[in-house]
Amino acid sequence: SFARFSPTGAMPLPHPIEIAGARQAGATLAQLVTLFAQRQASDSSITQDIYFFILGLQRWREARGADVISQTEVGKQLVKLADEGPELGIHLLVSVDSAATLDRVFKRSGINYFDLRVAFNAPEQDSIAILEKNIAKDLEENRALFRDEDDPNRLEKFKPYMMPDAETLIKLIAQLRAKAL
Repeated sequence: SFARFSPTGAMPLPHPIEIAGARQAGATLAQLVTLFAQRQASDSSITQDIYFFILGLQRWREARGADVISQTEVGKQLVKLADEGPELGIHLLVSVDSAATLDRVFKRSGINYFDLRVAFNAPEQDSIAILEKNIAKDLEENRALFRDEDDPNRLEKFKPYMMPDAETLIKLIAQLRAKAL
């Protein structure tokens, strides 16, 4: 998780970054919804894209409805951002434990808001929901499949890597900056 990185500058990135824990996630979402409304009302062009990472949507209790029919206010806000946000430079990147959790937050057509999808080894029903094919159930432990909505019949198998520790990440960013100069 990104929680081990300090939002006060431990990651020397060329752009601002804000890290919110579970307790601050609602406030961060509220800020994004406000920004969304401002951008929607404005005629000016978008100067900066914003990426809202949700690592472990299943742990965000306020986002889940009590059942597959009801939807929370947080869920409604996420749907609005997922549906209309990309046009305004606001993008969601979500990791989730199952397609059922995605359904509880985004409702039945929730997966359709995400054009780029990755699936690890998953039960048959989740594989079909995410990839529209029953193939993820046969993946080895350290493999995943990538699907792009622009070419839904093409699946790319890849080997995901672990997130490097903070020290290694800082060194990698410094090396990339040195090469860019």
